[in-house]
Amino acid sequence: MASKKDAKRARRARREANRHTYKLVARAAPPAPPSEREDITADIEAMLTATTNVKDVPLQMLRIHTCHGDRNPYNDTPQGFARRSRCVAHIRDANGWDALACEVLTVSVHKDDSMWVIDGVGRLYMADVLSGGLVKTLPCRLLYGLTPAQEHALFKRLGTQRTRVSPYDVWRDSGSDDVKPITAVMAQFGNNMPKVQLPTLRFAFEQKSPKTGKSVLENAIALVVSTSLGVNRKYTTAMTGAVAAILASQPTFDEARFRAVLPDNPDFSFGLFLKAQRAAIKLGYVKPHIRTVTWQIAILLIEDYYNPNLGRDRKMLSGHLDSMVTKFGDAYSAADPPDYKAKPRLAVAA
Repeated sequence: MASKKDAKRARRARREANRHTYKLVARAAPPAPPSEREDITADIEAMLTATTNVKDVPLQMLRIHTCHGDRNPYNDTPQGFARRSRCVAHIRDANGWDALACEVLTVSVHKDDSMWVIDGVGRLYMADVLSGGLVKTLPCRLLYGLTPAQEHALFKRLGTQRTRVSPYDVWRDSGSDDVKPITAVMAQFGNNMPKVQLPTLRFAFEQKSPKTGKSVLENAIALVVSTSLGVNRKYTTAMTGAVAAILASQPTFDEARFRAVLPDNPDFSFGLFLKAQRAAIKLGYVKPHIRTVTWQIAILLIEDYYNPNLGRDRKMLSGHLDSMVTKFGDAYSAADPPDYKAKPRLAVAA
């Protein structure tokens, strides 16, 4: 009888050992078929940095890859219309097409020699439709042997690693000394960089800290990213401008205190924006510009959130912003608000 129990225990032990071994040494997954490989291999990385594969390609040979989806500017979709509107604004602000403002397009070449644009669809649309027929070719970096999965992975990578300043913005402001520091800050923050428009970035770069005398751009973006101000990406431009104004006008500003007093609420940015908009309307701005709202946000942050938790000796006054309003004039709504007259209400019959 004992021998049967021992044999049973031995079989159970072997089963447990086999099960444990199977968990630790699992069977290796079969290699993915060539059409499904999505890793960007070393040879693809080499093609992305090489210059020998950059050639001028006629516009009629370029096709738009399906990875762009509804953001294709040639499509009549809401996203396509928004993309077209941005392209029109770029051309208008740059006073026409100029090849110096165009970066190299990234193109995948298939086995049938067809060329599909992975990155640079907006530039293709501007050259093809908005240049007035002056552009015949575009510089393209040709990539060979990519699988469909690799093309989508490369599109996602290029779309998230691009700077927030467009080539046309950099080109228009290439004569100033603030482009390189702005792009350096963007590279520093990487994918955490909030979507801030170039005028606000330039404004933040021009502001100097009363403590250090250096630009407040980096600190302003860091505060927006690391506080509830950066939760709502739709309003980060206004929030960044407001924080830059505070940093440049408040000698006693304490960043740690600033982070501590802000509520940890995902909807805080949205609510603060609406509150500032209502404050601007009360001042007489019937349709307040984003710059006016930005100034009101700075005042609200100082008066409503920062001051109540400070001692009298460290109180921050929103009046410090007046000097900045005077300095920047119309750029940040220094003009007097228009005369505001409430509309007479109609009498309601009893």
